[in-house]
Amino acid sequence: MFFSSTLRNAAGIAAIALFLLFQPLCVYAQSAIPFNAGRENRSGGFSGSGNSGRSGGSLNIDKGMIYNDSFDVNSVPMNFGKFSDEKIEQIKSEMAEREWGDDESAWNKACSLDSRAGYEKYKARYPNGLHRAEADKRIVDKNVEDALKNEHNALPGLTRVKTDDESPTSVVVVHNCTGLTLTVHYSGSDSKSVKIAPECKESVRLTNGQYGIAVSVQNPNVRPYAGRDALEGGLYEISFYIVSH
Repeated sequence: MFFSSTLRNAAGIAAIALFLLFQPLCVYAQSAIPFNAGRENRSGGFSGSGNSGRSGGSLNIDKGMIYNDSFDVNSVPMNFGKFSDEKIEQIKSEMAEREWGDDESAWNKACSLDSRAGYEKYKARYPNGLHRAEADKRIVDKNVEDALKNEHNALPGLTRVKTDDESPTSVVVVHNCTGLTLTVHYSGSDSKSVKIAPECKESVRLTNGQYGIAVSVQNPNVRPYAGRDALEGGLYEISFYIVSH
């Protein structure tokens, strides 16, 4: 009994000793962790001011301040916890890709960009997407818009060979009298593109109205044609040649 009681007393004394020993260590650790976190500042250290205990005082960490164990976030140095430039770019890229994660989000993103590249990216991601037809239309509109802004030849006028004022549509026959593939973009009530093989012709039916038209070949030395014209029903024709100057 005496031996057992002695063990219990010794264990109690040891527990009290350990508690007294670790209590200041825990308090110190509480204070030291945020303080040590500030060692990565430009000056390479910190200076103490006043009492660092819970009752008051503050510590300077470069331009950062700790008041009563509360850190002033707005005073954190510029290089405190800084990510590398590569990591920042990686995070930005991952966040940007999330905007293309589903059909509807991708279409909203393409519309916010409102660029040919944006609509092309939507089509590449969702070739059978809900907005594929509208993406095709807007790409044609952008092609014509760009052609009209940039240097171009004046578009020759359409020749109306047959009148049909009752028809809501018109047919345009395009003659490609060149040795190169010709691409014609129509931007208006309908927005369509047609490719015509060398020395061939193609026809396209369009809803009547005002149209922006751009015509080009795959040769950087040949200036594209661009202009505007109106369709009022019936049959129209136009021919394109390459003339050397």
